[in-house]
Amino acid sequence: MSQFERDVWPLLQQLGALLSKSQLFEWASARSGVSIERPSMTILVTLRMGGRAMRVGDIAQQMGVEGPHVTRHVNILQRCGLVERVVDTADARARLVNLTGSGAMVAENYQDALFGLLDDVIENWDESQREAFTDSLRVLTDGISSQLQRHSID
Repeated sequence: MSQFERDVWPLLQQLGALLSKSQLFEWASARSGVSIERPSMTILVTLRMGGRAMRVGDIAQQMGVEGPHVTRHVNILQRCGLVERVVDTADARARLVNLTGSGAMVAENYQDALFGLLDDVIENWDESQREAFTDSLRVLTDGISSQLQRHSID
């Protein structure tokens, strides 16, 4: 094991643990105005970031889960008035999941809380540091994703 691996792996583990902490989700979720499960919030954020209505399968693929898992949460979100099912104009037989105004506001408030936290962390970084971090994170994420696909690890 190289020194790089000894230095980086613990940091990646720590970052993963910090980002998946229940307290972080609960803190940001409280600022969203609703109390919903993490997968439901992830669906709202996925739809907001996508900027369009999406098929359940596409949402599931982005989340790295199976379609029935998403369908269950979409049903809950629909009952809460946070998403709606709409006809796919490209295929009238298909239905898409779309954010309602309330759902968009919940996702926006949740993201604003998380982005505010991130802004506090990087407020003293100059633009080149931000760009270097973003580029490195993109290369790392794409590389890991590629390797997982290559080894058929989903």
